[in-house]
Amino acid sequence: MVVESESTTIHLTQQIIQQNGHGIAGMATSCEEATKIFLREKPNLSLIGLPMCSREGCIELAQLMRQHSRPFLLMASVLDEQCIELVRQTLPTGLLTKPVQPKLLLAQIEIALHHFRRTSEPKPLFTPPADNHLDNILLTNILYLQSDHVYVQIHTTEGDKVLHRSSLTEILRHLPPMRFVQTHRSFAVNIHKLSHWDDRYVYVQEQAIPLSRSRRRKVLSTVRKVTELV
Repeated sequence: MVVESESTTIHLTQQIIQQNGHGIAGMATSCEEATKIFLREKPNLSLIGLPMCSREGCIELAQLMRQHSRPFLLMASVLDEQCIELVRQTLPTGLLTKPVQPKLLLAQIEIALHHFRRTSEPKPLFTPPADNHLDNILLTNILYLQSDHVYVQIHTTEGDKVLHRSSLTEILRHLPPMRFVQTHRSFAVNIHKLSHWDDRYVYVQEQAIPLSRSRRRKVLSTVRKVTELV
């Protein structure tokens, strides 16, 4: 969606967007019209020209877009203190100056859409068996797992220790092998949470996790493969 009142900017942005394979959900010349189009079409990205919208109108429109997790770019003719303050209050995905430079506009669009696609992807979850009565846990929130007799402690980024009645081997069957690796008979770690390692330990947020000699080669090989993909 393009929100702009200057005919030159409207024509230029419309031409650049459409010539590069993107569609336009709507053209608005006021914040009120933009709000209606946004609620009806839910565009993946919006370009908002300044100072077409009032300060209050721009803030309200930005809040609406953030509520729906939609990125937006601001386009300003003058980067004065008023504009900078508005950027602080609305937190756009990007800021462009008018007249719009085609290459810069396309770069900002691609960055904003890439960010939108990444943040809108469903988050991978670890789902414990139903009879354990545990909530799903975001994989990105798991630091490491520790076997404790007939339970496994799941240590999370929030500082929680979630007890799960199972074996470490069984839990690892339900976790992606390129994210989690067993370092010791009693420990497994989230590879993406490792800060460093040595011959005896791997470290997660400065917590030393034992690295057994028999598993060292496989663990370090997996870690290297994953870090090369990042």
